Amino acid sequence: MQPLHISCYHPDSTVTHPFVFYILAKGENPGKPGFNPWTKSFQCIAPNKEMFDFYFWLCFGLFEAGKFISYHRGSVIQFVNLRDLREVLKQFAPHVYHHYQQYRQIVDDLSKLEKRNVTMAEQIVSTKHLQQQLINDVVVKKPNCS
Repeated sequence: MQPLHISCYHPDSTVTHPFVFYILAKGENPGKPGFNPWTKSFQCIAPNKEMFDFYFWLCFGLFEAGKFISYHRGSVIQFVNLRDLREVLKQFAPHVYHHYQQYRQIVDDLSKLEKRNVTMAEQIVSTKHLQQQLINDVVVKKPNCS
């Protein structure tokens, strides 16, 4: 298992590494990984594609499992500091790495479930719009009251 280089993201820096992802440091979801940088985020650079996939999905799983919550600081705006982020990864990475194939299957299943959630949410929004349209058709077309 090769190490992950984690540093604070600076918008004016020009990192052209192919295996980079970001972890939100401050806001509503500190610890959330993503492929696009946030203003307040950490930049994670992996040495190769295999380690990129491993660490990204490890961070995704840790975020979804709520493992960063106990490290949240701040009473109004929550944040995770760099030292704590490294500590969490150091704690969980060796165990997950030994069971990576099993973990990867679980992540694939979670990804499929997330796609279903998105589809269902879109269907709920569409249904709500249809209901509003039907009600508007009735209200706008006022019946003749004689």
